[in-house]
Amino acid sequence: MPLRVGILGGGQLGRYLCQAARKLHMETIVLTSDPESPASHTADRLVIGSLDSVDAATRLTAASDVITFEIESIGPEVLLSLADAERRGKVRVAPGVSVLQKLQNKALQKKWLVRSGLPTLPFRALPATFPRPERLTRKFGLPLVQKAQLGGYDGRGVQILKTEEDMRNFWPVPSVVEHYLPNAREIAVLVARGHDGSLMAYPPVSMTFDPVQNVLLEVTSPADVSTGIAKRAEAIATYAVERLGGVGLFAVELFLSAEQTLFINEISPRVHNAGHHTLESCPTSQFEQHIRAIAGLPLGQVTQARPAIMRNLLGATAASQTEPKLNADPGARAENVFVHWYGKREPRPGRKMGHITCLQDEPGTARTLLNATIETLAPQLAIAS
Repeated sequence: MPLRVGILGGGQLGRYLCQAARKLHMETIVLTSDPESPASHTADRLVIGSLDSVDAATRLTAASDVITFEIESIGPEVLLSLADAERRGKVRVAPGVSVLQKLQNKALQKKWLVRSGLPTLPFRALPATFPRPERLTRKFGLPLVQKAQLGGYDGRGVQILKTEEDMRNFWPVPSVVEHYLPNAREIAVLVARGHDGSLMAYPPVSMTFDPVQNVLLEVTSPADVSTGIAKRAEAIATYAVERLGGVGLFAVELFLSAEQTLFINEISPRVHNAGHHTLESCPTSQFEQHIRAIAGLPLGQVTQARPAIMRNLLGATAASQTEPKLNADPGARAENVFVHWYGKREPRPGRKMGHITCLQDEPGTARTLLNATIETLAPQLAIAS
């Protein structure tokens, strides 16, 4: 009987996790509130329900041997029910309920980073009501960054307050406030940890964000940093994942200051947008790696043979709900360009509708190829630039 993998969340990450599980001859069951979600087209079975529903989680547990997550925003009661089911031997949960509880709340995560001796920016955790937030500028200065403790992703739940006037828009929610790091670059390291404690890190990647929507726009792999910085980033990320003790794929996002100092921004206990390029650029994609880890299989190789650049397709027009196709004669380009479309029905500004990955022998030629591909697809999509 094939291993049954339950996945909480039906987005594009779940879509590719299902494909990876099928490649490894496993069965997938996805819990999603939307029967037409991206993962619904690749899952073997669906459980329709809210990620906050204990009843839906119980049905998923009954159908699964191991349960994992493609999104952090799982209700606390659901997590408690999963922990109870695992204690009773009904199911395994990976990366682990306690790991998710620790990381899904940004305040708890930051405090754990400090306790673990991991580098992160100075911060303050705040309750929903905080009198006179303008006083925070005395410690943090301006600009400062406010992050909602729960629920933020894809640019939501984060705001940069640049002026005293902006401070009037301080959110009345439990949040974390931290220094704004000027002229910083952002990189990420994907690290997998197996049941046996084995660790495997992908080469660090550079990340570029949309300046208006604060959502990830491009990923370049390997990262455009020195060998020393790359090794330091990998060491920090690997140590963090080892300390967490969970099983699966983790994305460790870091800031690189103008002074070449690294700070952990946040850790995601799941596969991540920063690793989409691994579908084509590495022998083992981040999705297969995660499935291998939670299933107790040996971790796969991650050596990257060629530089890659990945571009998210954001905010496509309503008329562009079908998969975009390259109009040019494929030729050699077909070997180097990979267009992915997630099958989402409702395009919205900043929403990730798909992505493009280009592989070349040099980073510069990969970008040239990416730009040419985007120009080809422009008539079909309104692609954020």
